[in-house]
Amino acid sequence: MLSGSQVMTFCYVLLPQLNAVSHLNDEQASWIASINGIALPIGLLVTTPIMNKYGRKPTNIIRAILITAAWTCLSLTTDYYVILFCRFLQGICLGCAAILVPVLLGEYASPKYRGACLTTIAISISLGVLSIHTLSFLTWHYISIICAAISLLNIIIAIFSPESPSFLAKKGKYDECRRIFNWLRYPNEVQELEKMIQIQMSAVNRKKKESFKKIVRDFFNMWKKKEVYKPLFLMFHLHIINEWCAANVHDAFTTYIYKRVIGDIEISLLISTDILRALSAVCAFIIVRKLKRRLMLLLTVLLNIISLLILSIYVYLKMNSLLSFDHPYIGVFLIHFYVFSFSSGCLVLPNILSGEIFPLQYREVCQIIAQLFFSINLIINMKTALQMFNVLELYGSLLVYAGLVTYGLLISLIILPETKDKTLQDIEEEFKGLRDRELSNLLID
Repeated sequence: MLSGSQVMTFCYVLLPQLNAVSHLNDEQASWIASINGIALPIGLLVTTPIMNKYGRKPTNIIRAILITAAWTCLSLTTDYYVILFCRFLQGICLGCAAILVPVLLGEYASPKYRGACLTTIAISISLGVLSIHTLSFLTWHYISIICAAISLLNIIIAIFSPESPSFLAKKGKYDECRRIFNWLRYPNEVQELEKMIQIQMSAVNRKKKESFKKIVRDFFNMWKKKEVYKPLFLMFHLHIINEWCAANVHDAFTTYIYKRVIGDIEISLLISTDILRALSAVCAFIIVRKLKRRLMLLLTVLLNIISLLILSIYVYLKMNSLLSFDHPYIGVFLIHFYVFSFSSGCLVLPNILSGEIFPLQYREVCQIIAQLFFSINLIINMKTALQMFNVLELYGSLLVYAGLVTYGLLISLIILPETKDKTLQDIEEEFKGLRDRELSNLLID
């Protein structure tokens, strides 16, 4: 995910330097900036069948090789169309990582540490953004070489990483599944392993007897299952929080926002917000081990809503000369508060929960649908941001974002069960309603 955030932030360095050499027009610049977002759904669509058939590990190796090749090509070229192709290839890798990384971490990690492990996604993203801004004094060729070296390290890690125990159980490789599970987990978690194997053995036996027509019918019946449509509906609203908390707007329109809040923008301010972003993700790493998921969702998203409202009021008063006292440091503080608010929860919790709430049998399909919904939100947000700024000004746009995040929070709190320290199987059964049924039976007994 560090490479992914470097891809998203790379235009901050690439476009000004390339424009000085090739004199890009607005159309060409917009294609370079947006083509990885267009390619991202392709990555989502091709990753799922590869993961299902060949496994998580081979998919991760292929992704790492492709993004390393793309960075290497970028370091060697100044041609517009080659750069466009490299950015397209990187977009496919982004789509692959969006599905693969939460699934892998969710299946590798113990329930006790799963939330903390999934929080490292946000930390990696923050470090990727920080690295590009910090290295912006170099040419894009040298930065591409550094990014390629990081991706090369990812290839080595992927080669020596084990396959997911869940995938091995799904494919009927139970002995290898037990061996890797015991290597990854603690001895007292063996009950989760045996339960997972029993469920997959039953599923494999059923599949052997199924006709093609029944498989097709089951695919359409899948959408009627509580353990499928409830997590998907929840994830849609978590992605509303993730996208409309204004994190991507902050990254894409930094100059516009900072000029209206502070007045001037310096590289030191960018780096300080990037460092704060990384530290906020580290704080989330610690907090997620202490707080329940629902409580953390409520507190951190409320903080984001408050920061958006305060920033909106401040910008309105500033633009209309209604402040009796003002100082640039007030704007600097509000910007840092705003960055902390979306970095400590809104960007973290959707990644954590996407690795926890989807059922094993349909995990890849659910991930791809959820990520496609996120892509739609991303495209709408990026395409409408400037129009909203022109019509509603920055303060009005921030109010709209606050309203959308509030809606996403309310629906998420209604649907989300507590997932902290629970096995993936327990969470799946809770969405099915089996946990409530078992509790009722115990009370009756």
